[in-house]
Amino acid sequence: LASAALGTMGENGEVNFEELDANLPDGFEGNNGDYTSKAGNEFNVDRNGNIKKSDYKPASELFDANAEKLSAINSKKDEDFTTDGKLHIGDFINYDAGTWTADEISSIKTGTKDSEVIANKSNTELPTKAFQFGGFAAGDSRNGSAKPKNDNYNYIKDKNGEIITGWRLFDIDENSIILISAGCPEDFFVPDKSDYNNKGGYISEYILSGNENSYASSLSYTKRNWENYVNGTQHADSANPITKKDLDDWYSKYTGINNSDTFTRGTFQKIYKTRYENLIDNYSFYWLASAANHATFSAVCNVYPSEDGSVFYNWAVPYGIRILVTLPSNTMLTKSGEKTVANIANDSNRSDKPYTYNVWNIK
Repeated sequence: LASAALGTMGENGEVNFEELDANLPDGFEGNNGDYTSKAGNEFNVDRNGNIKKSDYKPASELFDANAEKLSAINSKKDEDFTTDGKLHIGDFINYDAGTWTADEISSIKTGTKDSEVIANKSNTELPTKAFQFGGFAAGDSRNGSAKPKNDNYNYIKDKNGEIITGWRLFDIDENSIILISAGCPEDFFVPDKSDYNNKGGYISEYILSGNENSYASSLSYTKRNWENYVNGTQHADSANPITKKDLDDWYSKYTGINNSDTFTRGTFQKIYKTRYENLIDNYSFYWLASAANHATFSAVCNVYPSEDGSVFYNWAVPYGIRILVTLPSNTMLTKSGEKTVANIANDSNRSDKPYTYNVWNIK
C-alpha cells in the first residue's frame, strides 16, 4: 500500500487518491485514503503518503460538549486543542459534496413560478438577477468557495495563503453531527428592498430554506433543492443553508449566553479572538437564510465581516451561502492530521495568532 501511494504523488507532492483507488494492491479495498486489507485491518493514507492503522470511533464518543464552551476553552492552553484525539467544534471533516456538472447547474431554477431564473454558471461573475444563484461553474467543487462579493473579504486562509475550503464541525447532539462549509460554495442575489412589494426578504427566506410564510409559498415561488450536497456514501442525510436561528442556537449552546440574538454586536463578537472566530466569521459576506424586518421592508440577515464583524441585514447584493450538512452522531471518524488557519493580517479586531485544528476522515 505504501509503494502504491507514493507512486501516485503528483508534482505538488500529494497523493492522488483517485489514482490510488484505481490501482490498489491485491488484497486491499476502499477509497479516498481509507483502506481495508484482506485480513480485516484498516489503514489510513494521508495526502503526504503517510500510512497508519485506522482507529475509528463514533463522533459522539469523541466529543465533549461541556469542554467546547468558551468558558472551558479559554481556561486551557491552545495546545490542548491541537494535539489530542478529541473531536472539537471547528475541526475539519473530510466530507466530499462532489463536483458540479453543467446539467446540475442548469437544473437550478428558482424564483417566481413560471419565470424562474437559472444559476449564472460562472465563477468569475456574480449573479445579478433577483433570487439567482451563481458564482460557481461546471467542474467546480462543492467543497470550495464561490466568487466573493468583495475581493477585500475573500475567505480565511491557511498558513500558505491559500483559501480554506472543505467542511468543519459546527455542532453535534445526541442524534446528529452538523458540518458547515468552510467557505461559501455559492452566491445568491437578494432583490432590492422596493421590489416584490417590499417582501423580497421573506421570499428569499422561502427560496433558501423552504420556510413558508405569509408572503411566500410553493404556490407562487420555486424554492431551492439542496440535495446536491448530500453524499449518502458518507452517511449524510440532509443539507440546508445556515439560518439566523441556527447561529443564535449555536451561540446559546457554546458561548453561555442564554437566548442569544446575534443581531447584538456584542453577542456576535463573543467569538472574536478565540478558536471559534474563523469558524463563524469566514472573512466573507454570507447570508443567513432568514428574513429581517426593518422599518417598512424586509431584508435578509447576513454575516458582515467588515466594521468589526456583525450580523446585519441587506438587499440588492449577491452574498455567499454557507451550507450545513447533517450526518448521524454515530458516524465513525478517525483523526488523519491537523490544519492551521492563519490570522487575518493587519486587522486588530481579529485574532493575532493562527489556530490549529484536527482533521478527521469518515468511515
